[in-house]
Amino acid sequence: MRFVGGVIGAGLVVALSATEPAWARGEFTSGPWRGAAYPANGGAFTHCSMRGSYRDGTILMLSLFRGSQLMISVIVPKWNRVSRSLRIPATVRIDNGEPLAATGLGVAPNHLGISVADSPRMIDLLRVGSRMSIDIGDRGSAVTFPLNGVNEAVNRLMECVTQELNRGQRVANPPAGDTERPRPMTDRAAMTPAARAALEQRRETVRREIPMPPVAEGAALDPQELFRRVSPSIFQIRSVRRDGRTRLGSAVAVAPHTMITNCHVIAGAREITALQGGRSYRVTAWLGDSPDDRCYLRTGDDVTLTPVAGVRTFGSVEVGERVYTLGHPAGLSLTLGEGLVSARHELSNLNVVQSTAQISEGSSGGGLFDSRGNLMAVPTFALRILQGHGFAIAAEDFWR
Repeated sequence: MRFVGGVIGAGLVVALSATEPAWARGEFTSGPWRGAAYPANGGAFTHCSMRGSYRDGTILMLSLFRGSQLMISVIVPKWNRVSRSLRIPATVRIDNGEPLAATGLGVAPNHLGISVADSPRMIDLLRVGSRMSIDIGDRGSAVTFPLNGVNEAVNRLMECVTQELNRGQRVANPPAGDTERPRPMTDRAAMTPAARAALEQRRETVRREIPMPPVAEGAALDPQELFRRVSPSIFQIRSVRRDGRTRLGSAVAVAPHTMITNCHVIAGAREITALQGGRSYRVTAWLGDSPDDRCYLRTGDDVTLTPVAGVRTFGSVEVGERVYTLGHPAGLSLTLGEGLVSARHELSNLNVVQSTAQISEGSSGGGLFDSRGNLMAVPTFALRILQGHGFAIAAEDFWR
């Protein structure tokens, strides 16, 4: 069929009357855009999608899948002969920038999907763009969309994916050879009153028995000195599962006999070992807040740990601060990474610090520190769509 080009509508409609399907969750709005997270038939998260409706009835949808692929969907009332088998070359251009290669895919008679080859680049452009043109086929039939409010809406879309992944569907890539995904986190709203009461009791026990260390003041440390001061508090964690497989991660000492880590590091473990400097210690899972991936490990009375110097509150964290990661990525020896705080996210049950400090497999449960050696957050997961960025649960949340 021939696609008729032109500018779509005169702008986005502010109020959308459509509601999300009952099986969608985490519904959000951002200006004229509306979105939600969508699971597959089995309930596992697949993607977050948001849509805007134009005055002429055209609908533009942006969907970000858990595999980090961005899909653009265009539903135009005057298109009525799009074949489901259609595959056609396309290009997408934001404002007057360079065109990005894409493929048009038939979905329904008036619905065309656009798969962009370079999804990370497309996301970056959408964050600053005001107009998108899609050129379909080789006939020069470009369809242009005003992108009112899309910049903030794209951030909300990525936060939606971040929150769903943090539910446990894909938390901090499992080590090579361990393909089982961590158990999905419990939706807090779905917890029974008894479960919520038990969770609060566990949190009260933490606050009573291991008070949160106060912030350490003083001059900023150079990376070498920071590594020397903080490394005694970081451990590699090796958990042996009931089926004999091993999962690797990290942990941070916050009291003489207590460490904190991510629950997915020790999920299903029958034996947990902490390793540091050629020595190993048997540790046990003491308390767990598995709905939010926060767990606590205990050593025996014969082992005394070196706790971190201090813990920062989430409210004191500022975008642009220099930060350092310490952990055991890929099971390697203790590794120092450096970067900047790139964003702060207040999710439904958690506060999350996003940074450019390196994290990878095995970093989960380690530490994200400020330049004075204060623990700011616990690295938990990464998104392939945001290469070079990591996400860490605010340290303060382990005491909330």
